[in-house]
Amino acid sequence: MELEEHYSQLLGINSPWEIYDVELKVDESRLDIWIEYMDDKGASPECGAACPRHDTRKERTWRHLDTMQFATYLHCNVPRVRCEKHDVKSIRVPWAEKNSRFTLLFEAFAIRVLNAARSVEEARKLLGLNWHQVDAIKARAVKRGLARRQATKIDCLGIDEKQFRSGHDSVSNLYDLTGGRVLDIVEGRTENDCKQLIEQALTPEQRAQVTAVALDMWQAYANAVSQALPKADIVHDRFHISQHLNDAVDSVRRAENKALNKIGDNRLKGSRYCWLANEENIDKKRAEQFDVLKTSDLKVARAWAIKEMFRGFWDYRYAG
Repeated sequence: MELEEHYSQLLGINSPWEIYDVELKVDESRLDIWIEYMDDKGASPECGAACPRHDTRKERTWRHLDTMQFATYLHCNVPRVRCEKHDVKSIRVPWAEKNSRFTLLFEAFAIRVLNAARSVEEARKLLGLNWHQVDAIKARAVKRGLARRQATKIDCLGIDEKQFRSGHDSVSNLYDLTGGRVLDIVEGRTENDCKQLIEQALTPEQRAQVTAVALDMWQAYANAVSQALPKADIVHDRFHISQHLNDAVDSVRRAENKALNKIGDNRLKGSRYCWLANEENIDKKRAEQFDVLKTSDLKVARAWAIKEMFRGFWDYRYAG
């Protein structure tokens, strides 16, 4: 087998593309491969129509996956075609995206390294790239991922906020709960921020498919969802409902403890953890003290019993 044919098979280069030269530079640990376009016609990158060849651009170079220990580079004078609708355009090469200086296979490998490495700096060193090159590869990977996502059905969403930086700056996050992934993020937690988040993350067709949105009880989020996703049910998630129940129990405990202290009764002193924790998580020493408190005629004991009774709600599966 000729060397050029060997690399054509390795790279998946097919007619009308053809490898015409391969040069190994052992002292530089480098392998260079030259590719030529052999047809006088080509497909328009805009509409796909077959167009006559117009001219050839100057040579471009792409970094490819290493061949053994040798850094590998592809070279090609990419032809341009004259399209009746879109004027003169460079045709697409099968091994790389537009404006990229790396092959698609190299970029896919770089993303795997970024996922596996502890930091971008560590991945950058392993790949032998600079920060700008890594950032451009990430940006193109995100763009490809977003393009694939446009056709995905997304029916159950989650929205919440997270604080970042110092102080009280917040971001709003949109999740695909079925797919288990973050869809998009915007700064802020206002009604307009949330509407922007939904509209920039989902196409109109996808927004029409959404059946439910889980969120906390922040009214701005509820308003935004009602406007941007009018067909979707708003579902308050388990964590925030449990948090409200615990806050209610603790409010009763604080008020009652204050009243009892005035008459010299300190039964509730140091009992806060017991009222808020799941009963099965309370240690043995505290459990004995808590058994007496929870069966007493205290107001907080009644509030706690209501909270505990509600725990069965999460496993209830019947519409009636």
